[in-house]
Amino acid sequence: MQHERYKDELRQKMGKPDVTDSNLKNIIDDLYRPNAKVGSGSTADAVRYELATGEKVGGRGHVLKAQDYTRALQDWLDKNPTASPGDRAAAENVLQDLQNALGGK
Repeated sequence: MQHERYKDELRQKMGKPDVTDSNLKNIIDDLYRPNAKVGSGSTADAVRYELATGEKVGGRGHVLKAQDYTRALQDWLDKNPTASPGDRAAAENVLQDLQNALGGK
């Protein structure tokens, strides 16, 4: 349990991962903003902020986007079982971070 909590903390602090698959790269690019004012620039950090404060980040809500992209990442993982281990790990970690954020973690 403590190990999982530690992994969740690391996921929350991670920057934008580098990936090689072009479809996954498009998903990741949509989920991270350079020069963000909240956290790492991830959609997950925007969701955490919005749930904690009730304020939108950048004038728009991110919960629906996070929900949509959890499905997109899961679909990518399902359709790419033989993708590189690095790409799969990146997708799994970003997916878990989005799910954690939506769950209030």
